[in-house]
Amino acid sequence: MRFNLRRGGLPPPPAGVNVSAVLGGDAASRRANAAFGYFKLTKGGGDLAPPAQVLVVALGSAPGEPNWAGALGRVRREQGAAAAARWDTCYVVDARRDWYRADGFTEMLAAAAAGYRRVLVVGDSMGGSGALVMSPAATRVLAFTPQVDLLTSALRPGGGSGNGAAERAFTGALMRALCTARERCCAVEVHTGNWENDLAQADFAGQAGDHVRVEVHPHDTHRVAKALLDGGSLVRILQNAVEAEMTAAEATG
Repeated sequence: MRFNLRRGGLPPPPAGVNVSAVLGGDAASRRANAAFGYFKLTKGGGDLAPPAQVLVVALGSAPGEPNWAGALGRVRREQGAAAAARWDTCYVVDARRDWYRADGFTEMLAAAAAGYRRVLVVGDSMGGSGALVMSPAATRVLAFTPQVDLLTSALRPGGGSGNGAAERAFTGALMRALCTARERCCAVEVHTGNWENDLAQADFAGQAGDHVRVEVHPHDTHRVAKALLDGGSLVRILQNAVEAEMTAAEATG
Protein backbone atom coordinates (compact mmCIF):
# COMPACT_ATOMS: atom_id res chain seq x y z
CA MET A 1 0.00 0.00 0.00
CA ARG A 2 2.97 2.34 0.05
CA PHE A 3 3.48 4.40 -3.07
CA ASN A 4 5.62 7.41 -3.77
CA LEU A 5 3.48 9.74 -5.85
CA ARG A 6 6.47 11.53 -7.34
CA ARG A 7 8.97 8.75 -7.92
CA GLY A 8 7.17 6.22 -10.06
CA GLY A 9 5.00 4.43 -7.53
CA LEU A 10 2.04 4.54 -9.94
CA PRO A 11 1.85 4.33 -13.73
CA PRO A 12 1.80 7.76 -15.41
CA PRO A 13 -1.67 9.24 -15.96
CA PRO A 14 -2.97 9.98 -19.45
CA ALA A 15 -1.63 13.10 -21.14
CA GLY A 16 -3.13 16.23 -19.62
CA VAL A 17 -4.34 14.46 -16.48
CA ASN A 18 -2.40 15.51 -13.41
CA VAL A 19 -4.33 13.60 -10.77
CA SER A 20 -3.37 10.14 -9.46
CA ALA A 21 -5.40 7.95 -7.12
CA VAL A 22 -3.12 6.40 -4.52
CA LEU A 23 -4.76 3.98 -2.14
CA GLY A 24 -3.99 0.41 -3.16
CA GLY A 25 -1.45 -1.15 -5.49
CA ASP A 26 -3.86 -3.15 -7.65
CA ALA A 27 -7.47 -2.95 -8.76
CA ALA A 28 -8.77 -5.15 -5.96
CA SER A 29 -6.93 -3.14 -3.30
CA ARG A 30 -8.13 0.13 -4.75
CA ARG A 31 -11.75 -1.05 -4.73
CA ALA A 32 -11.45 -2.20 -1.13
CA ASN A 33 -9.70 0.95 0.02
CA ALA A 34 -12.10 3.26 -1.79
CA ALA A 35 -14.62 2.41 0.90
CA PHE A 36 -12.59 4.34 3.47
CA GLY A 37 -11.04 7.05 1.35
CA TYR A 38 -8.48 8.16 -1.19
CA PHE A 39 -5.57 10.42 -1.96
CA LYS A 40 -5.07 12.28 -5.22
CA LEU A 41 -2.16 14.41 -6.35
CA THR A 42 -2.27 17.53 -8.51
CA LYS A 43 1.11 18.71 -9.75
CA GLY A 44 1.33 22.48 -9.74
CA GLY A 45 3.44 22.75 -12.86
CA GLY A 46 2.03 19.80 -14.76
CA ASP A 47 3.68 16.48 -15.54
CA LEU A 48 6.59 17.97 -17.49
CA ALA A 49 7.57 20.62 -14.93
CA PRO A 50 10.64 20.21 -12.68
CA PRO A 51 9.84 18.48 -9.36
CA ALA A 52 8.20 20.77 -6.83
CA GLN A 53 9.80 21.09 -3.40
CA VAL A 54 6.61 21.86 -1.44
CA LEU A 55 3.57 19.63 -1.00
CA VAL A 56 0.27 21.02 0.30
CA VAL A 57 -2.00 18.32 1.73
CA ALA A 58 -5.69 19.24 2.08
CA LEU A 59 -7.88 16.97 4.21
CA GLY A 60 -11.59 16.99 3.54
CA SER A 61 -14.15 17.52 6.32
CA ALA A 62 -17.39 15.59 6.83
CA PRO A 63 -19.64 18.05 4.88
CA GLY A 64 -16.92 18.83 2.32
CA GLU A 65 -16.60 22.50 3.22
CA PRO A 66 -14.64 24.58 2.66
CA ASN A 67 -13.78 23.64 -0.91
CA TRP A 68 -10.01 23.29 -0.54
CA ALA A 69 -9.48 22.87 -4.28
CA GLY A 70 -11.24 26.16 -4.93
CA ALA A 71 -9.41 27.99 -2.14
CA LEU A 72 -5.98 26.69 -3.17
CA GLY A 73 -6.81 27.43 -6.79
CA ARG A 74 -7.35 31.06 -5.78
CA VAL A 75 -3.95 31.02 -4.07
CA ARG A 76 -2.35 29.80 -7.32
CA ARG A 77 -4.05 32.56 -9.30
CA GLU A 78 -2.89 35.18 -6.80
CA GLN A 79 0.69 33.90 -7.07
CA GLY A 80 0.90 33.54 -10.82
CA ALA A 81 1.96 30.54 -12.87
CA ALA A 82 5.68 30.61 -12.06
CA ALA A 83 5.21 30.51 -8.28
CA ALA A 84 2.23 28.15 -8.44
CA ALA A 85 4.34 25.60 -10.33
CA ARG A 86 6.62 25.29 -7.30
CA TRP A 87 4.12 23.42 -5.12
CA ASP A 88 1.94 20.38 -5.56
CA THR A 89 -1.34 19.52 -3.88
CA CYS A 90 -2.49 16.22 -2.41
CA TYR A 91 -6.22 16.00 -1.64
CA VAL A 92 -7.26 13.47 1.00
CA VAL A 93 -10.76 12.27 1.88
CA ASP A 94 -11.92 9.94 4.65
CA ALA A 95 -15.04 8.59 2.99
CA ARG A 96 -16.11 6.81 6.19
CA ARG A 97 -16.09 10.09 8.14
CA ASP A 98 -13.99 8.33 10.74
CA TRP A 99 -11.67 11.24 11.59
CA TYR A 100 -8.75 9.75 9.61
CA ARG A 101 -8.23 7.03 12.20
CA ALA A 102 -7.37 4.31 9.66
CA ASP A 103 -3.64 3.60 9.62
CA GLY A 104 -3.61 3.77 5.83
CA PHE A 105 -3.99 7.55 5.84
CA THR A 106 -0.84 8.18 7.86
CA GLU A 107 1.09 5.60 5.83
CA MET A 108 -0.01 7.04 2.52
CA LEU A 109 0.76 10.59 3.59
CA ALA A 110 4.30 9.53 4.48
CA ALA A 111 4.63 7.95 1.04
CA ALA A 112 3.13 10.98 -0.71
CA ALA A 113 5.44 13.39 1.14
CA ALA A 114 8.64 11.51 0.31
CA GLY A 115 10.97 13.64 -1.75
CA TYR A 116 9.46 16.99 -0.83
CA ARG A 117 11.48 19.38 1.31
CA ARG A 118 8.45 20.95 2.97
CA VAL A 119 4.94 19.65 3.65
CA LEU A 120 1.99 21.86 4.64
CA VAL A 121 -1.12 20.03 5.90
CA VAL A 122 -4.47 21.83 6.15
CA GLY A 123 -7.87 20.65 7.30
CA ASP A 124 -11.16 21.76 8.83
CA SER A 125 -13.17 20.07 11.61
CA MET A 126 -12.69 16.32 11.01
CA GLY A 127 -9.97 17.25 8.53
CA GLY A 128 -8.41 19.53 11.13
CA SER A 129 -8.22 16.59 13.53
CA GLY A 130 -6.63 14.53 10.78
CA ALA A 131 -4.11 17.29 10.12
CA LEU A 132 -3.03 17.18 13.77
CA VAL A 133 -2.78 13.38 13.72
CA MET A 134 -0.60 13.56 10.60
CA SER A 135 1.51 16.47 11.87
CA PRO A 136 4.70 14.37 12.31
CA ALA A 137 4.87 14.08 8.52
CA ALA A 138 4.52 17.86 8.06
CA THR A 139 6.65 20.95 8.47
CA ARG A 140 3.58 23.17 8.99
CA VAL A 141 -0.04 22.48 9.91
CA LEU A 142 -3.15 24.66 9.67
CA ALA A 143 -5.99 23.00 11.60
CA PHE A 144 -9.35 24.79 11.62
CA THR A 145 -11.75 23.93 14.48
CA PRO A 146 -10.41 20.41 15.06
CA GLN A 147 -11.81 17.88 17.50
CA VAL A 148 -9.07 16.83 19.93
CA ASP A 149 -10.69 15.40 23.06
CA LEU A 150 -13.47 13.25 21.63
CA LEU A 151 -14.97 12.58 25.04
CA THR A 152 -15.84 16.25 25.48
CA SER A 153 -16.27 17.29 21.86
CA ALA A 154 -19.75 18.05 20.59
CA LEU A 155 -18.69 16.53 17.26
CA ARG A 156 -17.17 13.06 16.99
CA PRO A 157 -17.19 9.96 14.79
CA GLY A 158 -19.97 7.43 15.23
CA GLY A 159 -19.58 3.88 16.43
CA GLY A 160 -17.76 4.59 19.68
CA SER A 161 -16.73 1.82 22.02
CA GLY A 162 -19.33 2.74 24.64
CA ASN A 163 -16.80 2.92 27.44
CA GLY A 164 -14.82 5.78 25.91
CA ALA A 165 -11.76 3.66 25.13
CA ALA A 166 -11.76 4.43 21.41
CA GLU A 167 -12.18 8.15 22.06
CA ARG A 168 -9.36 8.20 24.61
CA ALA A 169 -7.14 6.23 22.23
CA PHE A 170 -7.70 8.79 19.48
CA THR A 171 -6.95 11.72 21.76
CA GLY A 172 -3.83 10.04 23.06
CA ALA A 173 -2.60 9.31 19.54
CA LEU A 174 -3.29 12.88 18.46
CA MET A 175 -1.44 14.40 21.41
CA ARG A 176 1.51 12.04 20.90
CA ALA A 177 1.58 13.08 17.25
CA LEU A 178 1.75 16.73 18.29
CA CYS A 179 4.64 15.97 20.64
CA THR A 180 6.47 14.22 17.82
CA ALA A 181 5.73 17.20 15.57
CA ARG A 182 7.39 19.47 18.14
CA GLU A 183 10.50 17.29 18.09
CA ARG A 184 10.56 17.57 14.30
CA CYS A 185 10.15 21.37 14.40
CA CYS A 186 6.72 21.40 12.82
CA ALA A 187 4.82 24.67 13.31
CA VAL A 188 1.16 24.06 14.16
CA GLU A 189 -1.62 26.64 13.94
CA VAL A 190 -5.08 25.89 15.33
CA HIS A 191 -7.73 28.32 14.09
CA THR A 192 -11.03 28.57 15.94
CA GLY A 193 -14.01 30.85 16.36
CA ASN A 194 -15.88 31.90 19.48
CA TRP A 195 -17.94 28.74 19.98
CA GLU A 196 -17.11 27.51 23.47
CA ASN A 197 -16.70 23.88 22.43
CA ASP A 198 -14.25 24.74 19.65
CA LEU A 199 -12.29 27.03 21.99
CA ALA A 200 -11.95 24.18 24.51
CA GLN A 201 -10.73 21.80 21.81
CA ALA A 202 -8.18 24.34 20.58
CA ASP A 203 -6.92 24.91 24.11
CA PHE A 204 -6.56 21.15 24.57
CA ALA A 205 -4.33 20.98 21.48
CA GLY A 206 -2.31 23.90 22.82
CA GLN A 207 -1.30 21.78 25.81
CA ALA A 208 1.07 19.89 23.50
CA GLY A 209 3.59 22.74 23.62
CA ASP A 210 4.46 26.22 22.46
CA HIS A 211 4.86 25.02 18.87
CA VAL A 212 1.05 24.99 18.77
CA ARG A 213 -0.34 28.48 18.22
CA VAL A 214 -4.06 29.07 18.72
CA GLU A 215 -5.71 31.88 16.76
CA VAL A 216 -9.26 32.92 17.60
CA HIS A 217 -11.35 34.51 14.84
CA PRO A 218 -14.48 36.64 15.46
CA HIS A 219 -16.95 34.08 14.13
CA ASP A 220 -19.72 32.43 16.16
CA THR A 221 -19.80 29.28 14.05
CA HIS A 222 -18.03 25.95 13.88
CA ARG A 223 -17.47 26.48 10.15
CA VAL A 224 -14.74 29.03 10.68
CA ALA A 225 -12.77 28.02 7.59
CA LYS A 226 -15.80 28.54 5.34
CA ALA A 227 -16.56 31.87 7.03
CA LEU A 228 -12.96 32.94 6.44
CA LEU A 229 -13.17 31.80 2.82
CA ASP A 230 -16.40 33.72 2.26
CA GLY A 231 -14.83 36.80 3.85
CA GLY A 232 -11.64 36.55 1.82
CA SER A 233 -9.29 35.84 4.74
CA LEU A 234 -8.73 32.12 4.18
CA VAL A 235 -6.94 32.62 0.86
CA ARG A 236 -4.55 35.06 2.53
CA ILE A 237 -3.88 32.65 5.41
CA LEU A 238 -3.22 29.81 2.98
CA GLN A 239 -1.05 31.93 0.70
CA ASN A 240 1.07 33.15 3.59
CA ALA A 241 1.61 29.57 4.76
CA VAL A 242 2.41 28.26 1.28
CA GLU A 243 4.89 31.04 0.62
CA ALA A 244 6.53 30.56 4.01
CA GLU A 245 7.08 26.90 3.10
CA MET A 246 8.42 27.87 -0.34
CA THR A 247 10.91 30.23 1.29
CA ALA A 248 11.96 27.55 3.77
CA ALA A 249 12.39 25.02 0.96
CA GLU A 250 14.71 27.41 -0.87
CA ALA A 251 16.72 27.99 2.30
CA THR A 252 17.34 24.25 2.66
CA GLY A 253 18.17 23.70 -1.01
